[in-house]
Parts: sequence; structure tokens; C-alpha cells
Amino acid sequence: MQKSILTQWHAHLWCCCAALLCAANSVLAQDYPADQTQQLMRAVSSQTLKEHVIWLADDKRMGRDTPSPELDESAHYIARFVDSLGLKPLGNSFLLPYTVSRTDLDTIHTSCEIDGKTMPLGSAFIPFMQTDTGKVQSSNLVFAGFGIDSEEYAYNDYEGLDVSGAVVVVVAGEPDSLTDKNSEGKRRRRQSWYSYTQTKIAVAAEKGAQAIVILRSTEHKGWSRSFAPRWPSLLGVDMSSSKVSLDIVSQPAVPAFTGNETLVEALFGSMSSLDSAISRWTTGDRNAHLWNNTTIRLQIRFVREQHTVYNVAAVLPGNTQPERYVVLGAHYDHVGHSNPMVIPGEPVGESIDSIFNGADDNASGSAAVMSVAEAFVKSNAVTDRSIVFLWFSGEEKGLYGSRAFVEQSHIPIDRIDAMLNVDMVGRNAEDSLSIGGALRCAELTIENERVNELLDNPFVLSYDIESYFFRSDQANFARYGIPVLFFFSGEHEDYHQPGDEIQKIRFGKATRAAQLCAGTLLRVANSTTRFPYTPQPADIRFKTR
Repeated sequence: MQKSILTQWHAHLWCCCAALLCAANSVLAQDYPADQTQQLMRAVSSQTLKEHVIWLADDKRMGRDTPSPELDESAHYIARFVDSLGLKPLGNSFLLPYTVSRTDLDTIHTSCEIDGKTMPLGSAFIPFMQTDTGKVQSSNLVFAGFGIDSEEYAYNDYEGLDVSGAVVVVVAGEPDSLTDKNSEGKRRRRQSWYSYTQTKIAVAAEKGAQAIVILRSTEHKGWSRSFAPRWPSLLGVDMSSSKVSLDIVSQPAVPAFTGNETLVEALFGSMSSLDSAISRWTTGDRNAHLWNNTTIRLQIRFVREQHTVYNVAAVLPGNTQPERYVVLGAHYDHVGHSNPMVIPGEPVGESIDSIFNGADDNASGSAAVMSVAEAFVKSNAVTDRSIVFLWFSGEEKGLYGSRAFVEQSHIPIDRIDAMLNVDMVGRNAEDSLSIGGALRCAELTIENERVNELLDNPFVLSYDIESYFFRSDQANFARYGIPVLFFFSGEHEDYHQPGDEIQKIRFGKATRAAQLCAGTLLRVANSTTRFPYTPQPADIRFKTR
């Protein structure tokens, strides 16, 4: 038997939710028939789910990278399946195209000088993948600590600073005061959203900076996320190896770069001076480092290749409110493959596994959504609202598919009443499942708990994944004020590794997770009331992406 959400949440979270929970009881007073919910849940086929995981995670899919022929093949596979169920497309096709571009540096026209001294591109000076293009010449340099402005943590490095038109210089990571501790006082595994490179760049842009430099101090050099820009032109590889950036979604951005000790020495004189500056900053010294007559000349340019990729969407029309929608989604892409490496001492032809199959991440979630769609059709389930079954590409590159979906308005965004997202539900303990988004809609969370009790073997539900909230596709729906739930069974040693293989999937667990999603989806789609959304402080920062 699972513990109630009321006893699992920490006391400070409960204080935040008490009023919502009281209201939830009245909203949910109309109990949807348990027998109808269970009938649908039992129609979820474990065999169907297993077959789809096996197909999606096969070596032939080559890791389903965005973009790739194998990703397109997977999109058509899902489209054929929902078509065979008799579901309806959104518009004229189950495939919803959007455009991404492979981005590389124009190495001929990208340069940096500090006080007339050239910073060698690729070592002393490297633009971030999240950078904007531009040409900057400025002697207005401002040191801004960690470059963080967080209402959530009541912490602001920019307080009292005017960085409008300046080149902002910050360090990677975040101060200890922002790093949550667990009950034993140990540092949690992941830092906050505010430590991410793209967040620091977005904040600098919001503040009016011309450019931002993000450096690694001696203490914090290993802390930052995605801190090794891997431009193909600097790696000497084909452009197809680059990360993918999305053209269709704008975000505040400025020229942004990092570098090694040569860059640090040009700006601070030495690594020890940088370390001293950040140490003084953390004790409240807002004049920890000042520049006199230091001039930066910077130019960043790109070359791009455009590609069309696809989300896949299918609709089960509603009965009495077909113009209102509930979404069940999962991303079907993964991280692709690397170049095979020959095993030393082994016969020629023997190589180390180089395919990132993504059986758990996220063939498990994609197959769960497919099996739920099948269950709705085969059980003849009737809902008041329409249900959209949705599979996203580009999640691994930055939630691009879900961003494209909400930005392109395939459905008027104010007609989506809730979104459930399934991302990695096939590994770790058989009886446990983590739920994200609980604080944003207590009513939706309670409905999910009620459905969980109807499982033959209920999960122990945990509410411990808010640090992951902005790393999966429900986040792009939440930024429009749509109530969401995020179903997740946790990371493991094979996360984004070739070891994320089919034989390691707990298909029984994945099937029960799909059943839980099906039951909750049914009840939400038939709710007489649209569930409310309670914004969280971190949501404000995510809207800048």
C-alpha cells in the first residue's frame, strides 16, 4: 500500500499545498466509477508494450538521434500504429513537422581579443553551444559572481549591479547556499536550474548585457552542465556530429563564451585571482573584482544546415467537450550512437557497443503511451474531452519537440486542460514510481493517487523529482499554466549509455505505469472541472528559454 501524498511530502511543501488540497476534495467529489477505470487499465497490453520497446530500442534504430533517418523511421512506425487503431490525426497527418538546424561555428569569422591579445579559438576561447551571433567591442566589464538571479532561493548576483551594455563575467556552478541538502546534510546529486549555462546566458540577456563570459574557478571547474562546447569544426568531425539547435523558438540570448587558463589570466591576471574574487563575492563583496581599461573585441558567426523532423500526434475525439483536450505524451528520440571502438587484443571486427539504444529512455515511455492508446480504443472508453496521444522528437536536444508543439499551436493552448508525460518507466525498484509536478496541481496529483489504489499492485509513489522537472517535456506545457504530471522511475547506471538495453527493462513495471497513466487520463478527461495550476518560482525562469 502506498503512503498518502499528505504523509510523504515534506512539511514545508504541505504548508504550500494545504489550501489546494482542501479545494481539491470538493473538485473531486464526483468520483468516477472505479470499475470503468479498472476495465480500461486492464486493457493495457503488456505484450503490446514489450513489442514496441523491442522495435524502438533495436540496434537498427541506431539510437533514434534528432535528426536522423532512424528517427524518421520511428515516427512513421508510431504513425502507422495509431492509424491502425482508427485514431484521428491533428490536421491532415499524424506527423507534425518542425524545423531544426545543425549549427557549427564559422571559424574564419569567429574571434576574440583582450587588450589586443588574440585568444586562440578552440582552447583559450570557445563560444558556448547556446551562444548568439554578434560583434562586440567593450571596455565595460562587470564581474557578477555566479550570474544567478533566483526568486525561488531569494538569491541575486545582479543586485546593485548595472550590466546594461556591459560584458558580464561570471563563474560556473552555484554557491553552496543554493545547493539543497538532504536529511543527512549531504549535497544533493544535481544542482539547481539556475546553475545551467543556458540559464546564466538568458539572465544576462534579460539584464541587458552585450555578452557573457562563463569561467571555471579552481574550486568549481567541474560543476557546470554541458561545459565542453563540442563544435564540429573544432573537433575536426563532420557537421552531422553537432548538437541540434531549434530555429522556431526564440529565447533571450547574447554572445557567450568560455575558455581555459589563458583567458582567465587575460581577464584576472591569474587563476588564483579568479578564485580570490569568487571567494570574496560569496562573503558579500560586490566589488570583488573591478577592471580598468580592459577591452574585449569579440565576433561570433555560425553556419547552419536545416532539417525537418517530426512529432507524432493522434486524437481520440471527446463526447461532450471535443474542443477541450487532455494530452498524454512521451519522447521517442534518444541520443544516437558513437563511432565503434575496436577492443584492444580482440580479433578485428570485435568492437565495443556504440549504440545508445534508449530502451528505458524513452522507448519505455513511448511504448507505454502506445499501449494506453490501444487500450482506449479496444475497451471502447468514452471521454468527455478529446485525448491527444503525442510522441515528441528532440527531447534529448533541449525539449525541442514539445516546444515546437506548444509554439506552433496545433491546438489552441488554452484548450489543453492537462498533460501527462511518461519518461523512463522501465527500470529500478519494481514497486516504486516517482511523480513530478505535484505542487503545480494538487488536485491532479490526488486523482492520480486514487487511480494508483485501483492497481492490482499499487506503486509506492514518491514526490522526489522536482529537480528533474525542467528536463522533460511536461515543462513546456507547464510554462503555459497547464496542469501536468511527470511519471518517472529514476536514473540508473545506464542513463545515456550503451547499456540502456531491452533485456534490462522491467516490463511488468512499465505496464503498471502505463495502467496508472491510462486510469488517470480517463478520469481527468471526464472531470467536470478544469484543474487549476499553481505556478512555482522556478517557472518564471523557465519561461525565458
